[in-house]
Amino acid sequence: MTVYDPIPPLPIRIVARRFGGWHVSITRAAPPVQHLKQSYDAVAPRWDRIMRRTDSRAAYRALLAADVGVARLPSDAPVLDCGAGTGALSLALWKIRGGPQGQVACDLSAAMRDAARAAFRAHGARIGVDAGDITALPYADDRFALTMAAHVCEHLPDPVDALAEMARVTRPGGQVLVVMTRDGLAGRLIQARWATHVVTPDMGRAIMRQAGLTRVTSRAAPAIGGLARRSVVLSGYVPDAGARV
Repeated sequence: MTVYDPIPPLPIRIVARRFGGWHVSITRAAPPVQHLKQSYDAVAPRWDRIMRRTDSRAAYRALLAADVGVARLPSDAPVLDCGAGTGALSLALWKIRGGPQGQVACDLSAAMRDAARAAFRAHGARIGVDAGDITALPYADDRFALTMAAHVCEHLPDPVDALAEMARVTRPGGQVLVVMTRDGLAGRLIQARWATHVVTPDMGRAIMRQAGLTRVTSRAAPAIGGLARRSVVLSGYVPDAGARV
């Protein structure tokens, strides 16, 4: 019996330049999932302060309020926030929708989940919190009307895996909405700190389509707290039953 080595994770490209016939590329290995969990467990106690300092909550509210798909969500539509961290994106949506039932936040880090629960209690938000890996979500197919994630997919070896899993748990015709680190000076600084992928709008739309999503669009993030300089907003929809991707 032949035993094959596991396929290595996609490298994160840091620099790529062409010099005549030479193509020089510097890459960095994507951190394994366990390393990400440990990193976010460690940073969880101060993560909410970072979010407040960067005004991320206000930026997320503006981002979601401007989204056509979010505006059309029925009040009882089930929503999942993947890699929710301390819950800033979930809270932003909960406030915009007037405190509906049916929202769930999941995260791999136990410390982040504890911080999210505390934040939800402080705001009186009825949002469930589950343990969950975005590449293997603990939910049935076609469960949610909206599945979202902010600055999560780019931390993974292959963001398409996470997007495809988000699409799996989203019902036909439902929306997948993600915020990813944008290629640029601010994005490169984040990349240096967290070993993330960075994407252009074109790259972001391409990987959304690779995950099987349709009606894919990209837009700039709101210019609040520097979010626009470091982020791109991507939206796509799960094909209706029987539709060709």
